[in-house]
Amino acid sequence: LRVHVAFGYYDGATPPGRAEDDLAHLPIPAHLQDNIERRYYEAGHMMYVHEASRLRQAADLKEFVLRSTAGR
Repeated sequence: LRVHVAFGYYDGATPPGRAEDDLAHLPIPAHLQDNIERRYYEAGHMMYVHEASRLRQAADLKEFVLRSTAGR
């Protein structure tokens, strides 16, 4: 399983530091932590309302899906 996590630097609902701490404490083997992709955006919780972040996230998600489904 591969996971894409999007962080907004100005997210007051899910602050990036808190979310990173949650990810760091997941009860999964260390080698599977590499399957968690993290991307940071100059936006808040609803990064799709910040145009530059929305465009960058769309490109990042497209790349993530293509990489995750390659060879299937």
